[in-house]
Amino acid sequence: LQTRLCQLENTLQEREQLVSNLQSQVDGAAGLEASKFAELEEQLQVASERLQHVDNIETKYRQILEDNKLLYNQVQDLKGSIRVFCRIRPV
Repeated sequence: LQTRLCQLENTLQEREQLVSNLQSQVDGAAGLEASKFAELEEQLQVASERLQHVDNIETKYRQILEDNKLLYNQVQDLKGSIRVFCRIRPV
């Protein structure tokens, strides 16, 4: 009975050591997970800022295209007016 008790105590100590090791591994993994999560959040923030910047550039580009179209149409109208104004009619 005494030897059985000694064996069980040894087994208990081994199991407690194993649980301790596993707990430290879990804590290490949780710390690693938290750092990776923080890194991913930072990357997401950077990507969001870049997307905002691209959206602003796209809006400005569309406005410039619209302005160019209006100016082009005005130039074409003025060319037509100049041709009509400068037309020489035969006598």
